[in-house]
Amino acid sequence: MRKPGRLTIQDLGSIGELVAALATLVTLVYLATQVKQAKREYHQASQRALTEFTVGWGERSAALQLYWFSPAGPNKTMMKALLTDERLTREEAFEFAVQMSIFIGGLVQSESLYKRGLLDSELLQTRRSIYRPYLEMSRVRKWWIRAGKQFYAHSEAVALIDRMIEEIETHEDSRSANEATVDG
Repeated sequence: MRKPGRLTIQDLGSIGELVAALATLVTLVYLATQVKQAKREYHQASQRALTEFTVGWGERSAALQLYWFSPAGPNKTMMKALLTDERLTREEAFEFAVQMSIFIGGLVQSESLYKRGLLDSELLQTRRSIYRPYLEMSRVRKWWIRAGKQFYAHSEAVALIDRMIEEIETHEDSRSANEATVDG
């Protein structure tokens, strides 16, 4: 017979199971909250790092272009190569090829970063629009067709640049045809 107010071992075991179940539930809620917070912090840190990388990359690209075209800049070869039709010396042609391979490498990197989800489509389009005026220059297109493709193993990037050049040349051809029609 059981006395009122006294707990048996079985009662204590049941209370222990209840306390353990509640502790497990509290622990699971706490862990879920911690995982959610860690995920949010990771996402924010990734976004900050991506933004810093993109801004830094854009600044380096802008600095390279400024270096090429600054009137006081030391790189007379790129100004001559890109802005004139003058014949390049062997040394200038080599420097032009090196600089262009570095510059086009930036577009290849953009495409690669976009493919891996590290660059958004709007920024990719902006990057492509930066390269287009260079590809409009006949010396750059000739360099690409003659030598530039050899530097890049990424067939997707080569195909992209080829498409951009084809669009430019098609646009130039149609513009020339329209001018001839107007003049004729």
